Amino acid sequence: MSADKSFNVSVHVRSAAEFEPFAALAARLQRFGEVSMNVSQLSGKTLEDVPEGGSSWHEYTACLPVLNKKFFPHPKEAPFLNMAYIRKNVALLRACVRVLRKHKLKASFNTHDPFFMPEAFFTRNPHLRGARLDHPRRSRKEEFGICRDCSEGQEMLAWNMAQLIKEMPELTTLFWLTNDAGAGICWNDYLYPGPNGPDACRHLNTGQRVANIINGFNRGAGRVLETVILHANFTRAERDLFPHNIDPAHMYSLGLDDRLVSVGPVIDNPIRGIFDPVAMVAALEKAQASKVRKIMIGLGTNYSRNHELPETAEKVIEIIESFFDAPCAGTIGRLSFLRGLCVRWVGEKQADALLEALIALNEAYKYKQATMPRFTGNYVGVSMRHITRPLVALPEKLTPEEEAYFLPQVFNPNLQEARMDYLDWHGGKLRAGAADEETPDPRVNEVSVACGRFNGVADVLEKLDGKGDAAIFRGMAISIRMYSSILRSIGNFYAMQIVRQRNAARFAAGPQVPSKVASMTGDQDLLLIHEYMRDELDNTARLLDLIENGGKQRMVLAVRPGDVEDTFMLGANIVEQLHKKTTIMRRHWLDASAYLAPPHK
Repeated sequence: MSADKSFNVSVHVRSAAEFEPFAALAARLQRFGEVSMNVSQLSGKTLEDVPEGGSSWHEYTACLPVLNKKFFPHPKEAPFLNMAYIRKNVALLRACVRVLRKHKLKASFNTHDPFFMPEAFFTRNPHLRGARLDHPRRSRKEEFGICRDCSEGQEMLAWNMAQLIKEMPELTTLFWLTNDAGAGICWNDYLYPGPNGPDACRHLNTGQRVANIINGFNRGAGRVLETVILHANFTRAERDLFPHNIDPAHMYSLGLDDRLVSVGPVIDNPIRGIFDPVAMVAALEKAQASKVRKIMIGLGTNYSRNHELPETAEKVIEIIESFFDAPCAGTIGRLSFLRGLCVRWVGEKQADALLEALIALNEAYKYKQATMPRFTGNYVGVSMRHITRPLVALPEKLTPEEEAYFLPQVFNPNLQEARMDYLDWHGGKLRAGAADEETPDPRVNEVSVACGRFNGVADVLEKLDGKGDAAIFRGMAISIRMYSSILRSIGNFYAMQIVRQRNAARFAAGPQVPSKVASMTGDQDLLLIHEYMRDELDNTARLLDLIENGGKQRMVLAVRPGDVEDTFMLGANIVEQLHKKTTIMRRHWLDASAYLAPPHK
């Protein structure tokens, strides 16, 4: 591997003890190049960032690292922030830096800027009020960030950065996110409420605004930072302005820059413990290109709420090590490399079966992504609570007590929409497959195909004999089956909502006495409703069985100190919630029968 390439490893932990094994894994890559590791860990959720009564958009932000607000606030900022919480974050950062030094690793830091500040700060400092940056369709409260185009805002940012550099002069990479999840640049086209900000900086173009912030970071660091990796929403026209204001040699755009390659496990909250070696090797092959400078290894879960299983992370590092020890290229080369790994993991007799299963896993993910890209565990299963909420035909008939365990967590600022629309996807509409209101049975057929593929892989993995690596793959089979269960739930809720929509007028009209003529089917939609409910009942029973037989530790749940159940994290009492789900479903099994005619044979 070329000496000018480096690695960056990111993980989300709550303690140095959690951080240590990941740092030890990262250190194994040092023989291939410089390795940096993310140390912007939070001691817990920033509870004060979520307004009273909850707010879905604020939940995005509550576990995200922010240099000025959650680590090193300027003296003008500190009086308005929870300094006891900030001191815990700094103590954790220092502990993680000590671990890095023990393993001779470099440091990276993630920050969101300009991040929203309390209104009291702007009441005291009105001249620093920058853009409104919340998402109006996802938030229950408007928020504003600090303007970084004014000289005082830039100097404050430089001060924040200087404090960070004092703590860890070995910083090599700064990840900077803006225009999403809590941060926003003045007058940017992608600001969710629309372009806005103070009139004083309205004349600047986006390239100048980006340069103002990067220059603030550099002044605080006392040097030009080696790498600033920008993760943000900008139009193409705005991005075209960057090279005219910033040296592109030191700034990268995450997801859009062919100098970066990402590799790691399959991350989709709440499921941990799945890795796709076929996809990893394909990414590593791209990493051999001379233009690639950084290899990004993500071992944290969505929105910084947890981390991958250590055993899975170890397999990810092993694959990377093996690849750079003996690089391969082309289809035959990749297959030969992968088969060699399979022999190492499960022996010659089982190697071909494992290889076929891993290829099938890769194809299953490709199929799912091509046909149902928005059907995800994080954004639907968890944030819309399809995993734990009851699937019923008339959710308006649930009592407040029956709703209490799931409805407050559903991603929706409108409680009635959260209750009534199973397909309200963070303010938009969930769409997938060919299903529509005109289809007699609106089930998404692609769900059944994908679940069949995933479960077929699990069938093979769970039969592998032996300890060690074979046991890891048997565990992965549990994770894959749980992931398949989530897809199946999403499919059932999807179909139910379409049937609900096309019968909305009949449900609104009130209970009806059906016609007294014979009918083998009655109202076909009633049969479909009961089919979906039965499938979800069986699916939930199967998920419970998986969770209670090794699956619980493979899920992201609110079990660590500092974790709480919220929009993006399931509760520690997942088993109790799933039992509530099935109990409520059985209690409301016949709700639709008062409106739609059952069979009369």
